[in-house]
Order: sequence, then C-alpha cells, then structure tokens
Amino acid sequence: MLAQTNILVVDDHEIVFSGIKLIIQNADENFNMVNCYNGDECFELIQKQTYDLIIMDVNLPDTDSLQLFQLLLVRNPLLKILIFSMSPIEMYA
Repeated sequence: MLAQTNILVVDDHEIVFSGIKLIIQNADENFNMVNCYNGDECFELIQKQTYDLIIMDVNLPDTDSLQLFQLLLVRNPLLKILIFSMSPIEMYA
C-alpha cells in the first residue's frame, strides 16, 4: 500500500482550495488535504503534522509570505512548496 500524501493549501479563498482539491483528486486518490487561511494558521499546522507539499498563495492576509516561506524551509529544508500569485511574474518570480 502506498503512503498517503499530506498536502497543506495556504490560501484565504475557499474556492481556490476547492479547485486545487478537485484537480489533485483527479490525479491521485491517496492524499489528505488540509486548508488554512494565513501564516499563523500555517505555522501552527506544520508544528502538528508533517506535510509532503505546501501550496501557498503569495498574498495572504496578515502574513509576510516570503518570511513564512523562509521559516518553512528552516523548519524542513526538503519541504516542497508551490507558491502561486495573481501578481505580475516580474514581482515575485
């Protein structure tokens, strides 16, 4: 039996979480997906659970997303993080 993939989606829009979940459901049935809405919730969750992937919006309420990104990597340097944004690519890429 394959191990379950744990995914954390950090985004303040429920519809984004639902869309990502639908896409991943079509690709892989063996996953557990959790959603949180800001950096504080994200940091709290990663202290309780190990995640294989974090999918994170770069624009989160009450959060310095780039600092959160650095904290996540300090905690787990091998963590896979996918960051997305509606902002122009020149700002964040």
